Amino acid sequence: MHVENTAEVQGSLDLSNVIKSAVFIYIGGLVTNILGFVFWLVASSYVPPDVVGSASAIIALQALLMTIMTIGLPTGLRRFVGKGGSEERYDLISEYFATSMGVNLLLNLPVSLILIAAPALHYSGYGLSAIELAFVGTLILLSFWAPTLVSLFDSLLKTEITALAQVLSSIVKLLLGLMMLILGYGFLGVMMAFIAASITTDSVLLYHARNMFREFGYQPRFESDRIRELVESGLPAWIPNMLTIAGQSVAVLVIYGLVGESQTGLYYLAFAMAQVVYTIPTSIQSLMYPVLSGMKSGREDAIRRTTRVSLIATAPIALAVALYSEIPFSVIGPAYSDAGPLLAILVVGAMFWSIYVGYYGYLYAIKEYRHVTGLGLVLNGTRLALYFLLASLFGAMGVAFSFIGGILVAMIGLAFSSISIGYKPDWKKYFLAIIIPSTSVILVWHLSVEWILGIPFILIWSFILYGRLKIMTRTDIFEVFCGLFTPEKALSIALRLRPVSRIVFGKQNVDE
Repeated sequence: MHVENTAEVQGSLDLSNVIKSAVFIYIGGLVTNILGFVFWLVASSYVPPDVVGSASAIIALQALLMTIMTIGLPTGLRRFVGKGGSEERYDLISEYFATSMGVNLLLNLPVSLILIAAPALHYSGYGLSAIELAFVGTLILLSFWAPTLVSLFDSLLKTEITALAQVLSSIVKLLLGLMMLILGYGFLGVMMAFIAASITTDSVLLYHARNMFREFGYQPRFESDRIRELVESGLPAWIPNMLTIAGQSVAVLVIYGLVGESQTGLYYLAFAMAQVVYTIPTSIQSLMYPVLSGMKSGREDAIRRTTRVSLIATAPIALAVALYSEIPFSVIGPAYSDAGPLLAILVVGAMFWSIYVGYYGYLYAIKEYRHVTGLGLVLNGTRLALYFLLASLFGAMGVAFSFIGGILVAMIGLAFSSISIGYKPDWKKYFLAIIIPSTSVILVWHLSVEWILGIPFILIWSFILYGRLKIMTRTDIFEVFCGLFTPEKALSIALRLRPVSRIVFGKQNVDE
C-alpha cells in the first residue's frame, strides 16, 4: 500500500497517536453502550418501560446538575494538562489537576448531601419523588470525580485507562443488575447497579491517577492561584457544554413530564444505541483539543483532516443503522418496537456531529471563545426551544427531531462562524462523504435487501467510492493501521492488503 505523503505522517500532527488513543475511547464507549443495551435487554424481562423511564430521568437530572457545578473546570484542565504534557511540566499538571478536583469537591458535595437528605426532608421536585432525588444525590456524590480524572488521562493520551474504567464499570453494572433483578428488586436493583458502576469507575481512575503521579515524582497539590486560570479557560466552554447536557437531559425530563414514563424509556434506549455511533467522531475529535493546543502551526490542516477521517468512519455506519433501526429492538419484544424510528432519526445526526465537534474543538484551541459560546448557544438553544414545542405535539418522536434539528441549525451557524474567522472547511469532501453512503442506502432500501447483506454492501461500496474519489487516501489508512498496531506490523499489513488497495484506490502508484 502506497503512502502518498510521508512528510505528512511525520509532520506536526501525528494522526496515528490520535487514532490509537481514539480507539481506546471508542472501545470504552462501544462496550459501555453495548453492555448498557444488554443490561436493558435483560431488564426488560423483569421491568416495564416505566421503570426504564424513571431510571433515565434520575440519570438525566444527575448529569445536568453535575455539568452545572463543574463550571467548565474539566475542559479548562484539558488545555493545561495537554500543554504541560507536551513540555513535560509534570509539576504544573499536578497543580492544575488537584486544584480542579478540589473546587469540584467544594461545589458538588453540599448539593449531593442536600439531595440525599430529600426523603428525610419530605422534599420532591423536578417531577421526581423524594427517593428518586436521593438517588440523584448519591450518583452525584459518586460520579463528580470522574470528569476531572477523564480529562487528565485523555489529555495525556492515556485513554486506555479511561477505557478500562468504562468497561469494568459496565460489566459490574450488568452482573449486579442482573442478580438484583433476578432476586426481584426491580427499580431498586436497577439503581443499585448504576451506583456500583460509579464506584467501580472512581476506583479504577483514582488508582491509576495515584500511580501516574508517583511516576511523575509530584504529588497533586492544590494551588488557589490556579483557580482563576482554570475558570477563565473552561468558562467559555462551560455554557455551551452545560447547554449540550441540558439538550440531552432536558429531552428525557421533558418526555418524562409531558408524555410519561413509557415513552421516556423508549427514547432513552434509542438514544443510548445512537451513542454507539456518535462515539466514533467524538472519540477522534475530543482528543484533538489538547493536541491542537500543543501545536505551533498547521492547526487548520490538522482539523480538516481529522474531520474528514471521522466523517468517513461515521457516515456509512450511521446511515446503515438508520436503515435497519428496528433490528436491535426486535429482540426485546413488542413493547419496545417504537424505539426503532427514534433511533433512525437520532443516528442520522452523527454525520453532521462529526463536522461540528471538530470545528468546535478547533475554535476552543485557538481561543475564539466568543464563537465557542455562540455556536453552543445555537446548537442547544435550538434544541431546548424545539423540545417543549414538539414534545407536546409528537411525544418522543418530536424530541428526537428536536435533537437533530439543533445540529442542523448549528451547521448553518458553523458556516457563518468559519467565514468570520477565515477558516475554510473542506465542504466538498464533507458533502461527498455523506452523499456516497446515502446513494448505497437508497439502493439497498429500494431493493428491500435484508440487513445481513445490506449492511456489508453499504460499508464496502462506500469505502471503495471514498478511495476512488480521493475522499479517503492511502495515507489515512496507513496511519489508522499505525494507530492500531506497531509501525512494523502496520507496514506488514499494508503490504498484504495490496490487492484490496488496488480495488479501493486503483492501480496507480499502488506499488510505490
